[in-house]
Amino acid sequence: MSQQAILSGLIDSLQSSGERPLVLNSSYDNIVFQVGGDVFRWSLSKSLDDVRREADFIRYLHDNDFHAAEVRRVSETHIKSRKEGLPLLVTSYIPHDTDVSFPSAVLHKAAEALYRIHQLGESFCKNNSYVQGRKIDELLSQMDDSLKKGLSPNATNRLQVQDDLRWALNFIDQAPMGNPQTIIHNDFRPQNVLTANGDIAAVIDFDYAIASHTPQKDVAHAALEWSFPDTSEVPDLDRFRLFVEAYAATGNETYEDYIERVNLFDWVKVAAMIDAAGYWLHS
Repeated sequence: MSQQAILSGLIDSLQSSGERPLVLNSSYDNIVFQVGGDVFRWSLSKSLDDVRREADFIRYLHDNDFHAAEVRRVSETHIKSRKEGLPLLVTSYIPHDTDVSFPSAVLHKAAEALYRIHQLGESFCKNNSYVQGRKIDELLSQMDDSLKKGLSPNATNRLQVQDDLRWALNFIDQAPMGNPQTIIHNDFRPQNVLTANGDIAAVIDFDYAIASHTPQKDVAHAALEWSFPDTSEVPDLDRFRLFVEAYAATGNETYEDYIERVNLFDWVKVAAMIDAAGYWLHS
């Protein structure tokens, strides 16, 4: 069933119940509507059990005074011409600013929020099972398999790409498990941090969140994303350092000590490759 057909079916389902939906996002893995004071997100790539686990963690964050939406319900929706039901997560809509310039003060608060997610994720994992279908290296493995089958984005660089993929997969496989298990957001980009009047209103989109012993992957990816202000194609290294510095300071570490302890710059390479693999596989 095509993405457009699913979207149309969901709109018909909402309108037939008297709702007036506003499409917020439609991608290969989810469709999101705002309906009044709620946000409806249907997952196209996650099981109902995975969505329930995600909702459990969001509830845990909310109950511990973190900037998270309130979970309204988790259910399954059936639409015409589709055999399988679509897992639905309904959360509260968070009013927020539309300005996404993210000055340094907000960047600093975002880094502190990411640290808090990892801190709460650690305590959550001690008492809860959080087994998601996704793994950190999933997209890299999928791209590696595609290249082995001869599906290459560019025949002239296929061998180099394969070498880089093997390095990244090996790096992840050999990453030390010295950290306690926690939950990593796995998509902590500026678009997923809502702000209001200079403060963080909510962190959203835990769709990719997984249990992991490597929170530094989250930091690397986030710092990379937050170093590209205003859709610039060139990273602002001062913003990169500020993000990592704020995260490290929240844990009473210096910037230098943190990047050395977790081998952060290699994790930045891995995070960039995962993003590139996701773009190539789904574009």
